This record gives sequence, structure tokens and C-alpha cells, in this order.
Amino acid sequence: MGFKVKLKNMRQLSENIRDIQKQLDNYQEELIAINNALRWQIKCRDQISNRISQAARRVEEQTNTLSIMSSSLEEIIALYDATEKRITGEAAEGKNLEEAAEGLSEEAKSFLENVDWTNVDPQELLKNLLLILGGRFDLVLLNQLIQYFYKKAIQKNAEIVNWISSFEDETTREYLEEYRKYTETIKNTYDNSSGTARDLYDKYKDKIKIASMDEKGSYHSNGKLYIDYEGNIKDPRGADSVYYHESGHWIVNEEKWVHYDQNGNPQMSPEFEKFDQAVKTDVSNYINQIEAEQRAKYSEKYSGQQLEQIVKQETTKYLENELGGSNYHSLDGVSDMIDAASNGKYRITYGHSPDDNGIQYWEKNSTRQANEAFAEMFSADFCNDTTESDFMREHFPNAYKEYESLKESAIAE
Repeated sequence: MGFKVKLKNMRQLSENIRDIQKQLDNYQEELIAINNALRWQIKCRDQISNRISQAARRVEEQTNTLSIMSSSLEEIIALYDATEKRITGEAAEGKNLEEAAEGLSEEAKSFLENVDWTNVDPQELLKNLLLILGGRFDLVLLNQLIQYFYKKAIQKNAEIVNWISSFEDETTREYLEEYRKYTETIKNTYDNSSGTARDLYDKYKDKIKIASMDEKGSYHSNGKLYIDYEGNIKDPRGADSVYYHESGHWIVNEEKWVHYDQNGNPQMSPEFEKFDQAVKTDVSNYINQIEAEQRAKYSEKYSGQQLEQIVKQETTKYLENELGGSNYHSLDGVSDMIDAASNGKYRITYGHSPDDNGIQYWEKNSTRQANEAFAEMFSADFCNDTTESDFMREHFPNAYKEYESLKESAIAE
């Protein structure tokens, strides 16, 4: 970034002002040196500014002698002023910082977003950033962007701290503080969520209890969440999806839609029984329709047990294409619901495995199918997973209608 001074409409210099012209040339060279120093000495802005001011004063002291060159002097002074503005960060080409931040490369943005601002060397930070950008960026604007990302990081940290402090359970707060990456993930999803799913979660959010973050599989039990942190972070559905799935189970428990009688037998509330029946009917009809199509397709060629094996095989292929396709794991919740409705017959991308005795997960508790269906619908709804929510709404319309009704009735209480 060099400065070029054009001296326009100059008269022929007389012999007695050639020395002054040399002085001006020296000042111009000093401008170039100052501009070069900007690239590596951002922190020295005040010092450079003082040097410019002194140089400008020296020029002003010669104004009487240089009256014949007033127009050229004005141009030089304007250059000084522009340089000083660049040093103090007043110019930066008038760019909006948010737009400029978006204009950074993904590598540069990722670098700035992951800076440890509590222990950072500004000179080293700028140097590394310039290396990433190949030196192709306005240095003053870059310095402003560093401050912009720093302020964003401070604000984000304050929001996380406030969010953690809103949970009433002390153990929950400790886990959320310790597993900060996990907390940032679920907090970001929370901020982007809206509608009745968000309203229902807010009803219970502050009272949610996390009992553990070091499980081998996430689950809800007796009003507490047991989280598999390592597994959730790597889960293709996303750690947020798993957390809000388990939160869905928490809500079922808190609303007492599923409860246990004095003999320990699971019971469902009337409205949840209605949801349960709709889930069983809709998902079973969906599976039965696919099976019927495959049976009709192969009934002339096969019969009996052989036909049933072909039907199962072809139905599985159909479901794998329907639930997997080009976006694998996008419909894991639907897969879980199909696994439940078929009692383990069709486990496509996700489901619940039988125990060591071969007893299906769904056979052990008559409330599990509805409980899992609600958690799957809630997670997709809360996390704005429109792919899965739209699929459920289209193929399981009665069940999804009852899900919406459950949310609205719970929020209205």
C-alpha cells in the first residue's frame, strides 16, 4: 500500500526553493516508510501518529515560503490526514465489520473463532492471521476484525455463563460448565429454536437434571438425564439432537404422561394413550402398505415362507432407500419408530437392540413406543430438522396431530 504524491499545475521551481522541494521529497519518503511500518507495527499507532503530526507542523512552518505551491501542499497534507486516519482506525474503507467478517476465508474465520482470548499475544495473532490470508487484507480493517471477534467471544461466553446459571440443579451446572463444547452446541440450537417445542422445553428447562456425562449411551431415568458425551459429540445426528431427544423423555416424565402404579406397572395418561394408538396405527399402516406392495409384486413367483422372506428383504431395501438415500442418518428418528412398530423386524439406520436374552426392547414396556415416538418428534421439531418433521407429518399424520395436541395442552397448563 504505497503513497504516490502528484504535484499538479506546478510552476517552474526557482533556484531558491529547491532545498524546500528536497525537504518535501524527504517528507514523502517518510510517508512511505510510515506506511510500510503499518504492516508490522499496528501497536505503535500513537508513536507514528506523533511523527506525522511533527512532520505536518514542519510543513506548515514553511507555508509562507511555499505559497506558490499551496495547492500541492494541500494535497500532501490531505495524504498525511488520510494516513493518520488509517493509523487510528477511522477509515478501514468504510466496510461494515459483519460483512467484512463474512468476507474472510473459512480458515481465517475458524482461526479467529477459536482463539484463546484469555492468553493471546496480539502481535503473534496478527502475524498468524496474515499468514492464513496470504497478506492480502487491509491491516487496519484486520485489526478491527480482531477486536470484533474478541468482543463476540466475550459476549458469547457471557451468554453461556448466564445460560448455565439458569439451571437450578448444581450438578447440572457443574457438568455444563465442565463440558463447555457440548453446552455451546445445545445452547446454539436452543437459540435457533422456536414455536411450541421451544415453549414446552422452556417450561421445564431450568429444572432439568443431568446425573452423568460419562455414560455408554444416553438415556433418561427417574427424572434425570444420563449423557454419553463422547458418543454424542460424534453422533451423526448431532449432540444437540441426542440431548433434546432425552429432554423429550424428561418432559414425558414431568407431565406424567407415563407413570407407574403402586405395583411398579407402567401406565399412560388418557391423552398419551391416544397418542400411543395413533403412533401404532400410522407407523404400522406405513409398513403394511410397503409390504403389501412387495407381496403383490412377488406373489406370482413365490409363496408361503419363501414369499414372506422376499417381502421382508424387499421391504428392507425400500426402507433403506427411503430413510437413507443420499442423506444417511437424516431420518434416524423415523427409523426408530419403524423399529418399534415392527418390534425389531425392520431396523434400518437406528433402533433399540434386544437384550442378552433376545427380548426386544419394545416388548419390555408397553409405554416405550409412544415415549420414544414423542422424543423423536420433539427432537426433530426443537432442532428445526424439517426433513424429519415433514416426513413424520406426511406419513404419520394422525400421530403428529396428537403430538401437536400434547404440546399445546402442556403449554396451556
